[in-house]
Amino acid sequence: MTNLTLEQHLTQYLDIVKRRMWIGIFSFALVVAFTSWKLFTTEPEYLATAKIVIEPDFSEIMLPENTAYIDSYYLETVNIETESQILKSRALLENIVETLGLASRSDEVNFKNMTNTLFASISVEKIPDTRIIKINVLHNKPEMAQKIANTLVDVYINKNIEKKIASYRDSLSWMNEQLVDLKKKVETSEMNLLNYVEKEKIIVPARGFSNPTYEDSSPYSPEQSGLLQELNNELVKAEIEYNKLLLKYKQKYPAIQKLKAEIESIKKKIEEEKQEIIENSKRAIKYSIMKRDVDLNKELYNAFMKKLKELDIASEVKKSNVSVLEYAVKPEFPVRPKKKTILFISIIAGIILGISAAFIHEYLDRTIYNEEQVQKFLGLPVLGVIPHLAEDPGDSIPTISSYSVRSTEAELYRILRTNLKLSQLGKHSTSVLITSTAPADGKSTNAINLAVISAQTGSKTLLIDADLRRPIIHKTFNIPLHPGLTEILIGDVTSYSDVIVTGPINNLFLLPAGTIPPNPSELLESGKFPEIIKYATDNFDQIIIDSAPIGMVSDTMLIANMVDGVVVVLHTGKTDRFIAAKALQILKKNKIHIYGAILNNMKKEDIYKSYYYYYYYSQYENQTKTMAKEARSRS
Repeated sequence: MTNLTLEQHLTQYLDIVKRRMWIGIFSFALVVAFTSWKLFTTEPEYLATAKIVIEPDFSEIMLPENTAYIDSYYLETVNIETESQILKSRALLENIVETLGLASRSDEVNFKNMTNTLFASISVEKIPDTRIIKINVLHNKPEMAQKIANTLVDVYINKNIEKKIASYRDSLSWMNEQLVDLKKKVETSEMNLLNYVEKEKIIVPARGFSNPTYEDSSPYSPEQSGLLQELNNELVKAEIEYNKLLLKYKQKYPAIQKLKAEIESIKKKIEEEKQEIIENSKRAIKYSIMKRDVDLNKELYNAFMKKLKELDIASEVKKSNVSVLEYAVKPEFPVRPKKKTILFISIIAGIILGISAAFIHEYLDRTIYNEEQVQKFLGLPVLGVIPHLAEDPGDSIPTISSYSVRSTEAELYRILRTNLKLSQLGKHSTSVLITSTAPADGKSTNAINLAVISAQTGSKTLLIDADLRRPIIHKTFNIPLHPGLTEILIGDVTSYSDVIVTGPINNLFLLPAGTIPPNPSELLESGKFPEIIKYATDNFDQIIIDSAPIGMVSDTMLIANMVDGVVVVLHTGKTDRFIAAKALQILKKNKIHIYGAILNNMKKEDIYKSYYYYYYYSQYENQTKTMAKEARSRS
């Protein structure tokens, strides 16, 4: 397999695009035309934008002043996100449909459809790091887009106020219920405190008890009891005196015994005083607890009363934490469709689709259009590549004799004849059958022109029209159809020279088809055709036979078995490679020698790409034409 360079690959790809150009152009035009049609038939949409500000609205009714609530940033974020969802809620949109009179609730289907349409046309977005929310409305009428956006803002703010008033009223009702309970608690705690004071006979100072601590109520503290201090002093003096007497007297001394009894008495009084202090401290602590309970209940009651008054006032004031930053203005220009952008994208998509369609068509195309495919799919050498020849008037076939000797067409046929000669291994006289795989592939054209070019190069050439069903050679050279091959085969003519006609070109001889028979295959099987081939081989340098296409009738196979070899004509861009391969398989199965293929009707520019020397001859031809024109102009 040939390794191609990058440049050769790119050239092949460009050739595919050029070859399938009309498919690519059609695909491109289809995409752009469809896009343009959609753009100019789609109603334009206008965007109206309103902006609102949502301020924090932290409810602190139940909290004392200067008390932290919860994370304000989190609460504020959640609040704004919640309000954004409320702005697109179905209840709010239904209210707008009703307010603007877009549909009636009595017509449920239309009302629901209008609400859904409105939902699809509205978008809500928060501007980052702000409390601002943008409300965008798309509509095919600019004034309607503005109206819907501003109505949505007004309805939303009114609903917000109504919701707050309802919330305030619910809170008022709840707080009034709580106040009744708080009042009962205050009264109960005060009554309990009063009963305790009376029971314990506590004398409350005008300023009341301070909140005592354990240390403040300790019986060992001199600040708490002067009596306890005096008793401690007496105890110390008595113990000092007692210790002095022990130094002089014994335990049983009357003065010592008396002093000892006095010490015991003082200690007993001290213990009694301590117990009294402790009991008083307990009573004081309990009193303080009950007093604090009364104070707390009163404080909570007063706080509720204060907030209740504030809430009562707030419920009467129609104030919202949502304010309008900007009302929507009537948009001047549509935002959809973006015609320039979409057209640009459609052009790019059309180009991509066109190229893709070209390559897909190339992949799906079963026809043959270049030499590489002939060699790859059919395994045949290409003897020659022939361009399209200009049609002659009437039913005749264009001949190479009407072209300049230096023309590209003439040179291509000379190359074909040379390659055929090389394939014939230098035989003095050879018979070649020219056929094709389908009608109108150009077999007769190439058989005639190959015979003409062979004669022009000096070879005595016989052209036989063996297509007994659709003969054409007599029309091309303007000779009688009969007598001809048919008359020889049926035995009406015994002398071959009587039916072989001298052609218009030196060394060219013609054997027309003769009368069109009803049974060509039976005539060809009669045994006379091999004699004709023998006669031609003995008297001519080159025998070229035009016959019917392979597979269409059995005529071609009968003749192919009697000649030296076969040349198959393939029509560029028309011959199906699978049908051609099947026809060639029939030839090979019958062990018929195939010289190669002629690639017919190829564009000249494609030929120039395939063969450098073809380009040379095309340049030479152009120079010749230019020189001829200059000569005519000078004359």
